[in-house]
Order: sequence, then structure tokens, then C-alpha cells
Amino acid sequence: MARLGAGGMGTVYRARQPALGRDVAVKVLHASEGDRALEARFATEAQIQVALSHPHLVRVFDAGRERDLHWIAMELVEGTTLAHYIDRSAPLPLDFLLPAARALAGALAYLHERGVAHRDLKPPNVLISDSGVLKIADFGLARVAGSTRLTVAGSLLGTVCATWRPRPRPARTWAPRPTCTRSV
Repeated sequence: MARLGAGGMGTVYRARQPALGRDVAVKVLHASEGDRALEARFATEAQIQVALSHPHLVRVFDAGRERDLHWIAMELVEGTTLAHYIDRSAPLPLDFLLPAARALAGALAYLHERGVAHRDLKPPNVLISDSGVLKIADFGLARVAGSTRLTVAGSLLGTVCATWRPRPRPARTWAPRPTCTRSV
């Protein structure tokens, strides 16, 4: 298994599913050392995501536990993240932005119709496949309307805005456009 990345709850690896002859991404929960709340949040992530089917959401195939190892097997999206794309390509062209906004809005509408709030949507959690398809990933903080709270009142979960920022770009020269000074 090759390590693809890590986040607050787990590490994601590339793995082979030999029975189906495909590569998958496997998210493994960081050592929880009996932290039942963390284990419950991880199980909820899998339960929420496995029930969803939308072309702009990462699909979950299976989840389980082997001894103290909790895992989720999901679709492997070959490509990059929206965060990396922004860092490399900002400002983003309209021919990318408009379809991307449409795709993400469609995925969010699908989630909200089912009572699911992602609660951690940000550029690093949007994957872009090599063929240009955007997929929302990482449902670790997602919540279904009416479900039991897995967060503590007054606590802050998610990514603090300051932890992800586009890299500074060189300043561009800007000249004001002439304005109309004609009075009506």
C-alpha cells in the first residue's frame, strides 16, 4: 500500500482490491486508543457516504474493523485536489470555474436533499480526476439531519481557515477604468 495523504482523522493509502481487480483508496483511522467518540465519527462517515451515489461525490465501497484498525475502502480518484490546482493555476479560468461551480452545487444540492451537511467543504477536500471530474471527499465531519450529535457543544471542528490558503501570487498591475462623468 502506498500512502496518498493524511488528515485529522486518518491516513489514506492506495491499495489493490484483488477480487475485483481494481485499485482503491483506503482511509485508516489514526490510532484511536479506545476513543469511542472518534471511532463513532469514523463509522458515521462510512455509513453516510456508502448510502450516497452522485457523480461528484467519492463513492465508498466498504468499511470495517480488524482488531484495532478501522478502515474505509473508497473510490480512488487519480488526479489532484482543488487546493493544488488553485495553487498552480490561480486565477482560475471561467471555462473551469463555471462547470466546477455547477458540479459542486449539484453535489451539495443532492446532499442537502438527503439531509446531509458536509461541514468541511474546502479546496483540499475536492478532488479533480485526471479527466477533469470534480468529487467531494472526506465526510469525517458530515452530519445527517436529526442524527445524534457527535460534536461537543461549544467545540470547533473542521479546518480553521488559516490552515489552507492559496499561495501568494505576484502582484498584477491594475489601472482604473475611466468612469462615466456625464450627469443625468
